[in-house]
Amino acid sequence: MKKLLAATIIMTSLVSPVVMNQSAEAATKLEKKTIVLPKINQTNINQMKKGTYSYHGVRLGMTKKQVEEKIGKTKLAMGSHDKDDIIGTSYTTVYGKSERLWLNFYDINYKTKYNDAKLATIGFRTDDKYITKKEFEKYTGKATEYEGNMKKDKEIVRKYGKLHVAYWKQKGKWVVYSYGIVSPMNEVGMHEYGYKEGRKLPAGVKLPKWITEDNGVEYQ
Repeated sequence: MKKLLAATIIMTSLVSPVVMNQSAEAATKLEKKTIVLPKINQTNINQMKKGTYSYHGVRLGMTKKQVEEKIGKTKLAMGSHDKDDIIGTSYTTVYGKSERLWLNFYDINYKTKYNDAKLATIGFRTDDKYITKKEFEKYTGKATEYEGNMKKDKEIVRKYGKLHVAYWKQKGKWVVYSYGIVSPMNEVGMHEYGYKEGRKLPAGVKLPKWITEDNGVEYQ
């Protein structure tokens, strides 16, 4: 259950069969290193809430190729091309000895190459760190969106702008299980970074109005 909760923050469900990347490439940069979590301070949290935070030079909206130029490749990866144009192209990579860093890439077009998919989520697992909700919210302030009931549920999600946090109850206290910086997505996973202005959408695919209205971008 806890892993499923974490997935709502650091992974997006793939509706197509997952293809595991079992390449024999040597470990590079962050793949087998101990991932050091970002410092929890006001500057970092403010940047996460705005979606501008950079981790080892990695930011939302970068292509998979650009990200790998910064932090290297990893053998633990999975991707899919959804031919029904529901999600399009999606790819997830996991870094670190403890599988602490999760990156999710997307493009609305299922024909897009994995290397060209854009980074939509930067997620961190923190279930072994015992960071309390009270401590974390000293920097985030009150949540802007809520999922789950603290009185009834054992796991909840709280959103602080583009910073989404999963909490679970441990020893009577709410503790951070995972958190992620997330780009705007609709209910089926399409997001603002999937298409550039003027780029033609696949036949039969329409972006939700709230994406185009919020970002001031017109899509053909």
